[in-house]
Amino acid sequence: YLVVENDFMDVDGGTPIQLLRATVAHEFNHLVQFGYDTDEPHNWVFEATSTYMETITFPEDQDATGYVSTAYQYPELCFGTIDDPGFGAVQYGEWTAIAAMADAYGQTFVRDLWRNLAHLDGFAALEATLAAYGSQTVPEFIAMQRTRNLARDYDLAPLFDATVWLEEVINDTGRWTYTGEGIQELGANYFSLALDGDFYDVRLINDDGALILYALGVDGEQVDVISLGRGGVVEPARYDNFYLMVFNPVYDENLSDCVYYDYQIDVTESDGKTTPADPTLSWSARYFEALR
Repeated sequence: YLVVENDFMDVDGGTPIQLLRATVAHEFNHLVQFGYDTDEPHNWVFEATSTYMETITFPEDQDATGYVSTAYQYPELCFGTIDDPGFGAVQYGEWTAIAAMADAYGQTFVRDLWRNLAHLDGFAALEATLAAYGSQTVPEFIAMQRTRNLARDYDLAPLFDATVWLEEVINDTGRWTYTGEGIQELGANYFSLALDGDFYDVRLINDDGALILYALGVDGEQVDVISLGRGGVVEPARYDNFYLMVFNPVYDENLSDCVYYDYQIDVTESDGKTTPADPTLSWSARYFEALR
């Protein structure tokens, strides 16, 4: 059963009736989840799904967008963690991952994920669901969602009041690295590439071969995503804004023991003889804001 407070007057974030509707949508979805699984060890899937359901049930009254700023502020943390400086707020802000699942594969994907959670735990359920709908792996899906977070290509993005955390502005050749502690499992760091020349070779080094590099070019109405693997030639001058995303594809089921990975980005001028890779996908730049 569900018991709801009859007076939301002392709660911030909206009118009492708006918060009541958002809360009921969120908590009722938890009741639905309990019909599938009450012992799921990955708490993020409970909270991210129920927070996402606020945006579906009462989009005009949802309280989900308020959590996005915390998730955007700490993209380097392992996906699904509850050990964040926001006291677990990141898992609520990861509702954008559930939205990405529904947008990519349809609403039935979310239902089927929970059907799989009845028999499988954690990422194993997500792996099984992704396999049933296509060929994407968990790291591939999370990496694409992290590029979408930079683009802010979500219907409710005007309410986010946040951009993903910018690690550093790379404004010269040489070796560059993170300003924090590194990147945990399925986490990401973002760099702005602000260089005067035409072509540059960017490569990951000193990471034991664990990490992956993506380039994101913002031009007019779209954000191009270029998969570089360990590195490649890029043409930042072609775009209005240009970014590098370092992604950690390593993951396991233990979200209480996340580990930071070290790395450096080696930036050198290219002779232009190697053609830059083509984008692998594009996001809409309708709500893009330059990282700050």
